[in-house]
Amino acid sequence: MPHKWFSCVRLRPAAYLLMAAALCAPGAPAGAQVILSDHSTATDEAARDQLYADLQRDVAALDRELGIYKRVVQLVSPSVVHVEARPLPQYRFRRDVEEAGSGVIIRVGGRDYVLTNRHVIKHSDEDNIRLELVDGRQFHPIRIWMDPETDVAVLAVAEADLVPARIGNSDLMEIGDVVLAFGSPFNLRQSVSRGIISAKGRSNLELGEGEVPYQNFMQTDAAINP
Repeated sequence: MPHKWFSCVRLRPAAYLLMAAALCAPGAPAGAQVILSDHSTATDEAARDQLYADLQRDVAALDRELGIYKRVVQLVSPSVVHVEARPLPQYRFRRDVEEAGSGVIIRVGGRDYVLTNRHVIKHSDEDNIRLELVDGRQFHPIRIWMDPETDVAVLAVAEADLVPARIGNSDLMEIGDVVLAFGSPFNLRQSVSRGIISAKGRSNLELGEGEVPYQNFMQTDAAINP
Protein backbone atom coordinates (compact mmCIF):
# COMPACT_ATOMS: atom_id res chain seq x y z
CA MET A 1 0.00 0.00 0.00
CA PRO A 2 1.55 3.36 -0.98
CA HIS A 3 2.41 5.78 1.79
CA LYS A 4 0.77 9.18 1.95
CA TRP A 5 2.79 12.19 3.05
CA PHE A 6 1.67 15.35 4.74
CA SER A 7 3.92 18.17 5.79
CA CYS A 8 6.92 15.88 6.30
CA VAL A 9 4.92 13.48 8.49
CA ARG A 10 4.26 10.00 7.11
CA LEU A 11 0.62 9.06 7.61
CA ARG A 12 -0.86 5.73 6.74
CA PRO A 13 -4.45 5.96 5.38
CA ALA A 14 -6.04 4.93 8.68
CA ALA A 15 -4.05 7.53 10.56
CA TYR A 16 -4.97 10.16 7.96
CA LEU A 17 -8.66 9.38 8.39
CA LEU A 18 -8.38 9.55 12.17
CA MET A 19 -6.69 12.92 11.87
CA ALA A 20 -9.43 14.17 9.57
CA ALA A 21 -12.13 12.93 11.93
CA ALA A 22 -10.51 14.60 14.90
CA LEU A 23 -10.16 17.90 13.06
CA CYS A 24 -13.76 17.89 11.88
CA ALA A 25 -15.23 16.88 15.23
CA PRO A 26 -16.91 19.53 17.40
CA GLY A 27 -14.55 20.79 20.03
CA ALA A 28 -11.43 19.68 18.14
CA PRO A 29 -8.31 21.20 19.73
CA ALA A 30 -7.35 24.51 18.20
CA GLY A 31 -3.74 23.34 18.21
CA ALA A 32 -4.63 20.46 15.88
CA GLN A 33 -6.19 22.89 13.42
CA VAL A 34 -2.87 24.66 13.22
CA ILE A 35 -1.41 21.60 11.47
CA LEU A 36 -3.80 21.75 8.51
CA SER A 37 -4.80 25.38 8.24
CA ASP A 38 -3.01 27.72 5.86
CA HIS A 39 -4.35 30.64 7.87
CA SER A 40 -2.92 29.61 11.21
CA THR A 41 -2.29 32.42 13.62
CA ALA A 42 -0.01 30.32 15.81
CA THR A 43 3.51 31.69 16.01
CA ASP A 44 4.92 29.59 18.78
CA GLU A 45 7.33 27.23 16.98
CA ALA A 46 7.98 25.30 20.18
CA ALA A 47 4.27 24.52 20.49
CA ARG A 48 4.16 23.44 16.84
CA ASP A 49 7.18 21.20 17.34
CA GLN A 50 5.43 19.58 20.28
CA LEU A 51 2.32 18.99 18.16
CA TYR A 52 4.42 17.24 15.51
CA ALA A 53 6.17 15.15 18.15
CA ASP A 54 2.81 14.13 19.63
CA LEU A 55 1.52 13.29 16.17
CA GLN A 56 4.51 11.08 15.40
CA ARG A 57 4.00 9.27 18.70
CA ASP A 58 0.30 8.69 18.01
CA VAL A 59 0.98 7.44 14.48
CA ALA A 60 3.61 5.02 15.82
CA ALA A 61 1.09 3.70 18.37
CA LEU A 62 -1.49 3.23 15.62
CA ASP A 63 1.07 1.39 13.49
CA ARG A 64 1.74 -1.00 16.37
CA GLU A 65 -1.98 -1.65 16.79
CA LEU A 66 -2.59 -2.27 13.09
CA GLY A 67 0.57 -4.34 12.70
CA ILE A 68 -1.29 -7.42 13.95
CA TYR A 69 -3.30 -7.45 10.72
CA LYS A 70 -0.13 -7.58 8.63
CA ARG A 71 1.18 -10.46 10.73
CA VAL A 72 -2.07 -12.40 10.33
CA VAL A 73 -1.94 -11.88 6.55
CA GLN A 74 1.65 -13.13 6.44
CA LEU A 75 0.70 -16.25 8.40
CA VAL A 76 -2.55 -17.09 6.63
CA SER A 77 -1.96 -16.15 2.97
CA PRO A 78 0.16 -19.25 2.17
CA SER A 79 -2.78 -21.41 3.29
CA VAL A 80 -5.39 -19.68 1.11
CA VAL A 81 -6.20 -21.41 -2.18
CA HIS A 82 -7.80 -20.02 -5.32
CA VAL A 83 -10.12 -22.66 -6.80
CA GLU A 84 -11.16 -22.83 -10.46
CA ALA A 85 -13.47 -25.58 -11.68
CA ARG A 86 -14.34 -26.22 -15.31
CA PRO A 87 -17.73 -27.94 -15.61
CA LEU A 88 -17.94 -31.33 -17.25
CA PRO A 89 -19.46 -31.29 -20.76
CA GLN A 90 -22.93 -32.33 -19.61
CA TYR A 91 -23.12 -29.28 -17.32
CA ARG A 92 -21.84 -26.59 -19.67
CA PHE A 93 -25.19 -25.77 -21.26
CA ARG A 94 -23.48 -24.50 -24.42
CA ARG A 95 -21.21 -22.23 -22.36
CA ASP A 96 -17.70 -23.10 -21.27
CA VAL A 97 -17.66 -21.03 -18.08
CA GLU A 98 -15.41 -21.82 -15.13
CA GLU A 99 -16.61 -21.61 -11.56
CA ALA A 100 -14.23 -19.83 -9.19
CA GLY A 101 -13.99 -19.77 -5.43
CA SER A 102 -11.69 -19.95 -2.46
CA GLY A 103 -10.40 -22.66 -0.19
CA VAL A 104 -8.05 -23.23 2.72
CA ILE A 105 -5.40 -25.88 3.28
CA ILE A 106 -5.93 -28.10 6.31
CA ARG A 107 -3.87 -31.04 7.60
CA VAL A 108 -5.52 -34.12 9.11
CA GLY A 109 -3.58 -37.20 10.12
CA GLY A 110 -0.49 -36.00 8.28
CA ARG A 111 -2.39 -35.58 4.99
CA ASP A 112 -3.16 -32.27 3.31
CA TYR A 113 -6.60 -31.29 2.06
CA VAL A 114 -8.29 -28.20 0.65
CA LEU A 115 -11.56 -27.20 2.29
CA THR A 116 -13.90 -25.31 -0.05
CA ASN A 117 -17.58 -24.98 -1.04
CA ARG A 118 -19.38 -27.77 -2.82
CA HIS A 119 -21.24 -25.42 -5.17
CA VAL A 120 -17.92 -24.28 -6.66
CA ILE A 121 -16.76 -27.72 -7.76
CA LYS A 122 -19.88 -29.92 -7.82
CA HIS A 123 -20.11 -30.06 -11.65
CA SER A 124 -16.42 -30.79 -12.16
CA ASP A 125 -13.91 -33.54 -11.45
CA GLU A 126 -10.28 -33.90 -10.36
CA ASP A 127 -8.80 -33.23 -13.81
CA ASN A 128 -10.88 -30.09 -14.35
CA ILE A 129 -10.24 -28.45 -10.98
CA ARG A 130 -7.21 -26.19 -10.69
CA LEU A 131 -5.86 -25.01 -7.34
CA GLU A 132 -3.53 -22.02 -7.10
CA LEU A 133 -1.44 -20.78 -4.16
CA VAL A 134 -0.17 -17.32 -3.33
CA ASP A 135 3.30 -18.32 -4.58
CA GLY A 136 1.85 -19.11 -8.03
CA ARG A 137 1.96 -22.91 -7.81
CA GLN A 138 -0.92 -24.71 -9.51
CA PHE A 139 -2.03 -28.31 -9.10
CA HIS A 140 -5.06 -30.61 -9.21
CA PRO A 141 -6.77 -32.53 -6.42
CA ILE A 142 -6.40 -36.29 -6.40
CA ARG A 143 -9.73 -37.06 -4.74
CA ILE A 144 -12.96 -35.24 -3.91
CA TRP A 145 -15.60 -35.58 -1.19
CA MET A 146 -18.76 -33.44 -1.13
CA ASP A 147 -21.56 -32.92 1.39
CA PRO A 148 -24.69 -31.28 -0.10
CA GLU A 149 -26.26 -30.75 3.33
CA THR A 150 -23.52 -28.35 4.42
CA ASP A 151 -22.25 -27.19 0.98
CA VAL A 152 -18.76 -28.31 2.02
CA ALA A 153 -16.23 -30.03 -0.23
CA VAL A 154 -12.92 -31.60 0.77
CA LEU A 155 -10.20 -32.06 -1.85
CA ALA A 156 -7.26 -34.38 -1.19
CA VAL A 157 -3.99 -33.03 -2.62
CA ALA A 158 -0.50 -34.45 -3.06
CA GLU A 159 1.46 -31.21 -3.57
CA ALA A 160 4.61 -30.96 -1.44
CA ASP A 161 5.56 -28.20 0.99
CA LEU A 162 2.06 -26.94 1.67
CA VAL A 163 1.32 -24.67 4.62
CA PRO A 164 -1.85 -25.72 6.46
CA ALA A 165 -3.91 -23.20 8.36
CA ARG A 166 -4.47 -23.67 12.07
CA ILE A 167 -8.19 -24.12 12.55
CA GLY A 168 -9.64 -22.29 15.53
CA ASN A 169 -12.76 -22.91 17.60
CA SER A 170 -15.74 -20.95 16.31
CA ASP A 171 -17.57 -21.55 19.59
CA LEU A 172 -15.13 -19.14 21.23
CA MET A 173 -15.98 -16.30 18.84
CA GLU A 174 -18.27 -13.58 20.15
CA ILE A 175 -20.35 -10.95 18.41
CA GLY A 176 -18.15 -7.89 17.95
CA ASP A 177 -14.89 -9.84 17.56
CA VAL A 178 -12.67 -8.56 14.75
CA VAL A 179 -12.24 -10.91 11.78
CA LEU A 180 -10.25 -10.90 8.53
CA ALA A 181 -11.74 -12.43 5.38
CA PHE A 182 -9.38 -14.01 2.83
CA GLY A 183 -10.34 -15.17 -0.64
CA SER A 184 -10.63 -14.57 -4.37
CA PRO A 185 -13.92 -12.78 -5.06
CA PHE A 186 -14.54 -12.37 -8.78
CA ASN A 187 -11.08 -13.83 -9.45
CA LEU A 188 -9.40 -11.06 -7.43
CA ARG A 189 -6.89 -13.45 -5.91
CA GLN A 190 -5.65 -13.19 -2.34
CA SER A 191 -7.99 -10.38 -1.31
CA VAL A 192 -8.17 -9.46 2.37
CA SER A 193 -10.87 -7.46 4.13
CA ARG A 194 -11.62 -6.64 7.75
CA GLY A 195 -14.82 -6.61 9.77
CA ILE A 196 -16.48 -7.92 12.89
CA ILE A 197 -18.69 -10.86 13.80
CA SER A 198 -22.16 -9.37 13.32
CA ALA A 199 -24.21 -12.40 14.40
CA LYS A 200 -23.96 -16.13 15.11
CA GLY A 201 -26.21 -19.08 14.39
CA ARG A 202 -27.76 -17.72 11.19
CA SER A 203 -30.05 -20.24 9.48
CA ASN A 204 -33.00 -20.55 7.08
CA LEU A 205 -31.11 -18.58 4.45
CA GLU A 206 -31.82 -18.76 0.73
CA LEU A 207 -28.49 -19.65 -0.81
CA GLY A 208 -29.28 -19.62 -4.51
CA GLU A 209 -29.26 -22.85 -6.49
CA GLY A 210 -30.28 -25.82 -4.38
CA GLU A 211 -30.86 -26.05 -0.67
CA VAL A 212 -28.43 -26.39 2.22
CA PRO A 213 -30.40 -28.14 4.97
CA TYR A 214 -27.80 -27.69 7.71
CA GLN A 215 -27.19 -24.01 8.39
CA ASN A 216 -25.38 -22.52 11.36
CA PHE A 217 -23.52 -19.57 9.92
CA MET A 218 -21.61 -16.65 11.34
CA GLN A 219 -22.47 -13.28 9.85
CA THR A 220 -19.77 -10.68 9.27
CA ASP A 221 -19.65 -7.20 7.80
CA ALA A 222 -16.24 -7.90 6.27
CA ALA A 223 -16.54 -7.28 2.53
CA ILE A 224 -16.63 -10.69 0.82
CA ASN A 225 -17.13 -9.26 -2.69
CA PRO A 226 -15.64 -6.04 -4.11
